Amino acid sequence: MFKDHENGIWHAAFNVCANSFSTHSPNNNPSMKIKSVSITPMLRSMPDGMFDPMPAVVATFEDGSTKRLLSFFPDEVSFQPSEFTGFTEEEAHSLFQRKRHHLPPVMKQPQSAR
Repeated sequence: MFKDHENGIWHAAFNVCANSFSTHSPNNNPSMKIKSVSITPMLRSMPDGMFDPMPAVVATFEDGSTKRLLSFFPDEVSFQPSEFTGFTEEEAHSLFQRKRHHLPPVMKQPQSAR
C-alpha cells in the first residue's frame, strides 16, 4: 500500500492485485488499443470463496498480445468487458481508478474520432 502524494489517493488493491502477465510479448506500445476483454470468474460466497483468487480483467490488444490488466474486489467495483474495448492500457487503468473512487465516468469517443 502506498499513497500517491500528488493526488492524495491510497493505492492498495490496484498495486497489490494488478500483477500482469502476457501470453506473447509485453505491450510496449502505450497507444495500442484493447480489442477484447474477458473477466475471470467472481469469488464464490463465503466461507467457501475465502481463498479464491480475485476476479481479473484480461485484455487482448490489437497486435494479439494478451495481458492481465488488473484484479479487483467485486464488492468495491464491477466491470463489463465492453467498457474497455478501444481503450489503451493507461485508459483502462484510469477507468479502474475512476470507478474505484466513485468518480464520474469519462465517455468513450467514437472510434472515428480517435
